[in-house]
Amino acid sequence: MEINFPVLFSEYEQLGVDCLLLSAYPINEIFHVKARALAAINNFWVPLSGPAQTGHLVPSGLDGPNGARSLTSHRPAISSWPSSTARIRKLHVALNLARPWRALARHGQIYRDRQVSDPRSVDRTAI
Repeated sequence: MEINFPVLFSEYEQLGVDCLLLSAYPINEIFHVKARALAAINNFWVPLSGPAQTGHLVPSGLDGPNGARSLTSHRPAISSWPSSTARIRKLHVALNLARPWRALARHGQIYRDRQVSDPRSVDRTAI
């Protein structure tokens, strides 16, 4: 149910969460789309866990911080993420660039250094 409240995921990201396990019954396609989107927006891992009996709808799996489905299992299993150099390179932007940049943007830091002291910026009704 928490998948329907994106503000929760934003809060998890602000708290520094790296991985958030979602367990649901059943996991349907829209649930999976939302999970992938929230993984990409907040740049953290979102493993989906559902009962094997409903694996035909959407199988359990692991969505990466770049929003890509990384691992899928149609049967009871324990998944692990192989940490190859190629996989790590694919996640460089999501983990090392996007997540820190979004944190700066959320606090207003990205434009603070570029602010100018111009009367037109204060009174936008004047020409």
